[in-house]
Amino acid sequence: GLGDVYKRQAVYVGTRAPHNWSHWLLNFLPGVEIADRYFGNETSPPLIVPPGYRKSESQMTLFDSIWSNREVVMCNPDVEILVDKLHWFEQPVADSPRSLDPANLLPKSLNASALTRFRAKIVSLKGIDLQETDRVRNVFLAREPGRRDYNFEEIHTVASELGCKIVYPNRLSVYDQLT
Repeated sequence: GLGDVYKRQAVYVGTRAPHNWSHWLLNFLPGVEIADRYFGNETSPPLIVPPGYRKSESQMTLFDSIWSNREVVMCNPDVEILVDKLHWFEQPVADSPRSLDPANLLPKSLNASALTRFRAKIVSLKGIDLQETDRVRNVFLAREPGRRDYNFEEIHTVASELGCKIVYPNRLSVYDQLT
């Protein structure tokens, strides 16, 4: 490779597809918040991150609000990162690897307390009034037609009949998505 990076210690957040917005927001960033909580105000080892982990302004703002000015080491396919002690933090939302037979999929796991703390931190940073946003709502998080083919008209009809509001997360700001 182009060279090696040596660190006595490093932090890693285990997740798949951190370039995907929903995986980034539900898996990667809450995992970074768990690492931040673990180290507290103490100096932490650098966080190893994939290329493109902060592609948008929203991502940069959210990431920086959690990891602040702590050191970050970019994964690069041409560079080997050597670490004596790796602090591995799992994502709070995880699903099993994809199976050829859907009947073999394991259930998703969810660390609700970690996600609740993550949401509270973001809400606090943005100053969102939870009196308005914490009421019970039935929502169906829809994908734009054409992004992934599914019988969206039929599903939207059923969701509407059940009293769900159809919401396209990609049309919302990051803070509206979180609230």
